[in-house]
This record gives sequence, structure tokens and C-alpha cells, in this order.
Amino acid sequence: REEARKPADQTKILLAMTYFGLGQYKQAADGLQPIASAQPRNTEILYLLAKCYLWSGQYDRSKEIFSQLLTLDPNSPAVHMLLGEAYDADDRTPQAIAEFQAAIDADSNHPAAHFGLGYLFWKQKRYPEAEALFRNELRIAPDDPKALAFLGDILLKNGNREEAEADLERAIRADGKLVIARVDLGTIYAEK
Repeated sequence: REEARKPADQTKILLAMTYFGLGQYKQAADGLQPIASAQPRNTEILYLLAKCYLWSGQYDRSKEIFSQLLTLDPNSPAVHMLLGEAYDADDRTPQAIAEFQAAIDADSNHPAAHFGLGYLFWKQKRYPEAEALFRNELRIAPDDPKALAFLGDILLKNGNREEAEADLERAIRADGKLVIARVDLGTIYAEK
């Protein structure tokens, strides 16, 4: 009987993945939710469903599933980071900070974990802590455009225009859409 459901579930998953790929996260979540209910220990489906809830603004639902995933794997840096994003989107910064720190504690080389925590500190104007975290992110991913852009912003705020300019230009070369890097470079160029 379970085998008879598999093709139907696969079709539903493919349809949900299509919605996911199109950025239609609510529709993807609607398709994945019945499958996740039928397969409550399928971590891949739960993870995807939680991301859909997060990215469609359904923060409470996403936090519930991410918490469930952490009971299955308490040391998952990816899940800690996404739970941190959900808390941040819900304006619960202390909990978001704790989750990003848990991600770093679980894997100090996990991509984007240092950036995520640094960004939360940057938002709080805790620039020395943010700077250290952005530098750690760049140790892991030397060309990360967001880490370069936000590090450049801090350097500019601290008056280190030469290093800020170099980092901001590298950020723009990697991702020309980073508004913070463009604004900060405009400030530097205007002062010249």
C-alpha cells in the first residue's frame, strides 16, 4: 500500500519543488504540508517545508518545524541558522543571535553562519563584534560579497577609507546589486 502512494507523493513533491523554484513559497508549502504530515520523520521534507514557511512569512510555523528538526538533530548548523532567520524576521533578535551562535558552535566553518551573526550585531551597531565575525566569514569564504560589503561599511564608519574602498569594490565586483556597498562607495568617491 505504501508503494502505491510513492508515485503520487513524488508527483506532489515535484509540483511543490516547481513552486519553490518559482519563489511561490506559500503554494510550495501547501503542497508539502500533507506529505510532511504523512511522513513526520522525513527530515528533507520537513526542512523544505520549514523554509517555505519562513520565506512566505509564516514565521511561527517555520519556527515550529525548525524546532522539531532540532530535536532530531540538535547540532544542525543549517537548521540553527534558518531558525535564527525566522526569529530575526519576527523581530526576536536575542533568540536569533542565540541560534546563529549555536550554528557556529555546531560547525565553526559553516558557510554564512559568521555573516548571519555579524549582520545581527551590525543591526545593533555592535560594530567591533560584527567586524570580527565578517572577517571570520571571509576566512571561510574569501569572496563573500555580503561579508565584504558590511565589513567595508564598518571600516568606513571607523574612518578606514582605504581598506573600506578596497572591500566595497570587491563586493561590487562579486555582486553589483548590493545597495550598501554602492552607497558607501558613493560616499567615498564623493569625498575624493
